Amino acid sequence: MKKFLLYARRSEIRGVDIDNPYFNFITAFTVPDIDDVTVIDFDASEERLYWTDIKTQTIKRAFINGTGLETVISRDIQSIRGLTVDWVSRNLYWISSEFDETQINVARLDGSLKTSIIHGIDKPQCLAAHPVRGKLYWTDGNTINMANMDGSNSKILFQNQKEPVGLSIDYVENKLYWISSGNGTINRCNLDGSNLEVIETMKEELTKATALTIMDKKLWWADQNLAQLGTCSKRDGRNPTVLRNKTSGVVHMKVYDKEAQQGSNSCQLNNGGCSQLCLPTSETTRTCMCTVGYYLQKNRMSCRGIESFLMYSVHEGIRGIPLEPSDKMDALMPISGTSFAVGIDFHAENDTIYWTDMGFNKISRAKRDQTWKEDIITNGLGRVEGIAIDWIAGNIYWTDHGFNLIEVARLNGSFRYVIISQGLDQPRSIALHPEKGKQIAYDWSWPNGISIDFEENKLYWCDARTDKIERIDLETGGNREMVLSGNNVDMFSVAVFGAYIYWSDRAHANGSIRRGHKNDATETVTMRTGLGVNLKEVKIFNRVREKGTNVCAKNNGGCQQLCLYRGNSWRTCACAHGYLAEDGVTCLRHEGYLLYSGRTILKSIHLSDETNLNSPIRPYENPRYFKNVIALAFDYNQRKGSNRIFYSDAHFGNIQLIKDNWEDRQVIVESKYNIFF
Repeated sequence: MKKFLLYARRSEIRGVDIDNPYFNFITAFTVPDIDDVTVIDFDASEERLYWTDIKTQTIKRAFINGTGLETVISRDIQSIRGLTVDWVSRNLYWISSEFDETQINVARLDGSLKTSIIHGIDKPQCLAAHPVRGKLYWTDGNTINMANMDGSNSKILFQNQKEPVGLSIDYVENKLYWISSGNGTINRCNLDGSNLEVIETMKEELTKATALTIMDKKLWWADQNLAQLGTCSKRDGRNPTVLRNKTSGVVHMKVYDKEAQQGSNSCQLNNGGCSQLCLPTSETTRTCMCTVGYYLQKNRMSCRGIESFLMYSVHEGIRGIPLEPSDKMDALMPISGTSFAVGIDFHAENDTIYWTDMGFNKISRAKRDQTWKEDIITNGLGRVEGIAIDWIAGNIYWTDHGFNLIEVARLNGSFRYVIISQGLDQPRSIALHPEKGKQIAYDWSWPNGISIDFEENKLYWCDARTDKIERIDLETGGNREMVLSGNNVDMFSVAVFGAYIYWSDRAHANGSIRRGHKNDATETVTMRTGLGVNLKEVKIFNRVREKGTNVCAKNNGGCQQLCLYRGNSWRTCACAHGYLAEDGVTCLRHEGYLLYSGRTILKSIHLSDETNLNSPIRPYENPRYFKNVIALAFDYNQRKGSNRIFYSDAHFGNIQLIKDNWEDRQVIVESKYNIFF
């Protein structure tokens, strides 16, 4: 692809022709994709642009043709002042403020595996990287700084640089450039800081420089006072040429040049052998690093998650903190993108976190390191707050106080099954003891959060009406004891682990998480404050919980769909779709059912048993094929196997065919007009 100039103003990113900067080479990125951009960079191998937006506190990316817009970083970041792409190691670096500290961060290009490498920066402005050399450069106030790309060997190269801007690397000649906007000089040095040269020939043109970039034998510059973009000689700053007038507010420039992003380093092949982040430190060396909540093992390449930490939910996502109150670091890379997150649980064996989102009406899960995330239940939910993981059978349970149901499914969301639909009054929280086959749920009428002490077989709950935390024996329901009583509190959730209980109190210190001894919690320790009134559930992620076994652990208990343990070595096989055969393990197909469509989903209900709330066949949704389904027809073929379903989609203007086991989909009629049956 031809080289072109990228420049950013607060509300737009433009890619313009090198020879005629008034000509747009690519479609401009503007509102609403851009709110307040500060820095841009690119990855030529995937033809993507990356930029920071300080208004939305995000880092976004998109293909240069304007498609594929997505947010890659959106986790409590503030004052983003620098951004650079490591196109060799496939990492992204940026400067931002978190928890009142400004730091340099790194993550994979998709935003996963974030960690911080350099702390204590005061007044950052620019960031640049040389991935082949393994070096990072940044400005901090009036200083020019350098470090290895893992944060090691940090040092100041130059001081008293009079408002440096436009920090850029000449990858052909291995030089570092910047403009001292306070006096209009252009500065350059070798990549190790030696041989500093000060070019003063552009002082008249650079009255208030804001950006600088390099292309071949020229330097591109932007000046705010003159509202101009122009070039000059890279060698001596002479031959200034104004190429675009009336262009004020330019905050950053880059030359999109695929040839500039060449070379290799020790991270290029197989991620340098690192299980998470590979960060180059020279042409031939690298450091493996881990994301938040993980530590490097003895081989210095593999990462392992910490054994236990506290998770909590707020509307905007899931957070994690260490169990030691004095440790103010994060223990989990925040899970973001939620609207109204409430219930949370985990499956430690698979390093997976599950949560409910009452805003989007779905249940989701993500790998703890967030290398993947997926929605597992996306339809047919009322108001789901509580979830609980059966780590032995591999099932997930949830309460729905909108429909007054308790449901279960496999951990991937398949074989969804209603287990209780009668005698419930707005069920909220739920807890499981899979080894004993016990399930405990509560209604809204009194407690507001429950937790099981697996060590001492106790059930804990917090009562929003009486402002108390209490407990009883799990086996007998007796020996009721008060653990904590308070005034002017708003306790939403409680968790027990080891010798302590942990609870969320939305009335204390603008939303706090507190800890006390589980036998007498009167002497409390506050672990976090200022979490807001949207603070919801707390849960202790720990591997110790997931022990024990039952008959469902091996081969799903012999059940074709769901294995539900009842205790005392008894289990029940259940059929989410179909009905249980006489052998008690196999699921048979229903002979008839009513099929109906939503705009983007096909669902079914029973013809004769209105009390059976389970679907005769598995619902099917696929946004690639279902956009606006408006008509259905059915070819009943029970004896020969699957039935055939015909449907028309007004969005695609076609008729499609699929079997009711959701295989062999095909388009049988194409039309440029809408099709109605």
